Amino acid sequence: MVFNKLYKLINFLIKKGCATVRLTQGTFSFLPDLTDDQISKQIQYAINNKWAINIEYTEDPHPRNSYWELWGLPLFDIQDPATVMFEINNCRKQHSDVYIKINPLIIQEL
Repeated sequence: MVFNKLYKLINFLIKKGCATVRLTQGTFSFLPDLTDDQISKQIQYAINNKWAINIEYTEDPHPRNSYWELWGLPLFDIQDPATVMFEINNCRKQHSDVYIKINPLIIQEL
């Protein structure tokens, strides 16, 4: 009962911009957020390895939540990180209060 009230209060404060919460579960959760330049470099690495890029978002980033929403379709044969950054920024604009992750999809040729 007390936990439920505290949870509602924290969510209310976050939505009003009075508080911020950082998820501290998961492998890289204690690292600072990547800048757009750092994200572009990670995307360039995936492009250099001929990996497809998948952009996903969720309101519940708990490590056990493996069901994130897919933003658009996976991006295949991308030549420039700016294409992926454009999609990431569109996702940020439309869903400003969610967590966004970028997954490289390793494609094996048969």
